[in-house]
Amino acid sequence: MATKLTARAVSILCEELAMLLAGGAGGAEALHLVAEDAAGPLKAALEQAAKSMDEGRDLAGALTDTGALPDYACRLLEAGQNVGRTQESLEALAVYYDKQDALAIRLKNALIYPVALLLFMCLILLVLVKWVLPVFEGVYASLSGSLAGSSYQYITLAGWVGWVSLTLVGLFCLLLLGGAAASRVKALRPGLIKILEKLPGTGPAVRHLALARCSGALHTLIASGLREDEALRQARPLSGHGPLEEILADCEKDMEAGESLAQAFYAHRIFEPLYGRMLLSGSRAGRMEDTLRRLADVSARDAEEKIYALVDGVEPLLTGFLTLSVGAVLLSVMLPLAGILAAIG
Repeated sequence: MATKLTARAVSILCEELAMLLAGGAGGAEALHLVAEDAAGPLKAALEQAAKSMDEGRDLAGALTDTGALPDYACRLLEAGQNVGRTQESLEALAVYYDKQDALAIRLKNALIYPVALLLFMCLILLVLVKWVLPVFEGVYASLSGSLAGSSYQYITLAGWVGWVSLTLVGLFCLLLLGGAAASRVKALRPGLIKILEKLPGTGPAVRHLALARCSGALHTLIASGLREDEALRQARPLSGHGPLEEILADCEKDMEAGESLAQAFYAHRIFEPLYGRMLLSGSRAGRMEDTLRRLADVSARDAEEKIYALVDGVEPLLTGFLTLSVGAVLLSVMLPLAGILAAIG
């Protein structure tokens, strides 16, 4: 199985191919030229694609056969190639994956603190329940009388709180690790996306990312000279979002009945009302392509803002959970000690 290229590598590859095609090079020649200076998985993929083109395959098919490019890139490139806009499709993909790479970097930086806090919580709770509590339990076990009985109850409560908290944090860590691993496996990715679509915290962000993909594809296809109904038919599966694809299918039916793309999108609330009216205005002014490109940028930015808001909301929850868990454990340990000191006094 071919190694998938990173978003940055896809962006650079598409930009280089677009420049070479603009300079008059053929598809096979462009692949050979880029492969000369490439290395690693990229070089192997380009050489394989160039060989396929030498044997009669088209550019989109040759790159798709390598398995190194994301599905969205292959589908959009094929759609653009079918209408004679290969160069424009490559330029659009270069911009799209450059933004995806920048977004991924920002998200990784934003997630460093919550992940570090989560690991810190695991460490603190593990130390408390594994080493601190047994020490106090041994001390209280050496005592006799009613005070020892009440102390043992407090220690039992502290141990229960500690282990439950540690289990919850551990499960959360496993969920995060499992989600990260599933996102790298192509067969598991659709299932993970469906789960994220239904979660209240991540659902809006996933939908906005799908809107950005769909709007970007529509912009490229319509700018390529395709009719709006045909552009929507080809762009619909590129969203990768089940519920959105169903609504877009309804939009296709409305367009078959005579409505324009902007009217169908506005009627089905594909975008927020403000952006829907913006699309209507762009359609009436004959600037549909520019408006769709703008809406793709807006949708991507809205998705980024929602993801950041989710991360910012998780941080205080983690901090509060850690404070309450550690506080409950320490309080359960210290209360018997306070009783012993009062009895001695």
